[in-house]
Amino acid sequence: MKPLLPLLFLIVCGLVLDSAGVGKVMPDTDIKQAIADLHSPDQDVRLRGKLTLLRPEYASRLTAFAPQLIASLTDYAKSDSSAIILGLLPLSPALTTKVRAGHETPDKVKARLGDKAAQQRIIEDFQKANDLYAVRKLGADLLYVNTPIAIETFAQRLESPNVFEDVHGNQASLVQILIQCYGEAHPEVPLFSTTEYLKHANVTPEQFQANVHQAYLRKIEAYFRQHYNLSLRINPPLLLNDGIVEVRRRVTQ
Repeated sequence: MKPLLPLLFLIVCGLVLDSAGVGKVMPDTDIKQAIADLHSPDQDVRLRGKLTLLRPEYASRLTAFAPQLIASLTDYAKSDSSAIILGLLPLSPALTTKVRAGHETPDKVKARLGDKAAQQRIIEDFQKANDLYAVRKLGADLLYVNTPIAIETFAQRLESPNVFEDVHGNQASLVQILIQCYGEAHPEVPLFSTTEYLKHANVTPEQFQANVHQAYLRKIEAYFRQHYNLSLRINPPLLLNDGIVEVRRRVTQ
């Protein structure tokens, strides 16, 4: 299966994202500044504040600022980013209902807030997605929803043997795309970091059968078994063959 754009674009974007601070501990002052930005008269500054708050490394710490965020994100009915941030917070039953019922609220927010129909739409779209970018987008949506069935649906596709190939011959397995997707959503887990999975890139399918590479897959299986009680057998023919070793080395250094 061939994506419309080269895999190189996807891979380098992921590397730059990883090297730009994903996974690093950020100070609470950044969150406080982002909340202050939400009240700026400048639209661009308000957007900057929302984009900061949407960074995965802040997700687990937003609850401590829930009152300020809820008071600041009153535009959730017309702002996807505001709705997405609110979906990460402990909301009152009344506000939960309002956000969930919004006509413009993204399905992933509705699903996280208990809308079973919205969750099922995401699940069905993910299960039939064969486009690299659709897999990434819908996989990220399932990780945001974060219900047991959403995580199980995501994890089941880690058992896929499918490999994407672009017009230049660069290859990425569906497994690698999902590993990258999980790592972006959970930068606190080193197992899914770019640094870790690139140790197993650019080897032939025969070389990928070596113990060192297969052990990495077994660690991922163990992770999902320990954290989600899911039993998986992950066995892709390869993770990534992109032919850009020197580019990768420069980006990750």
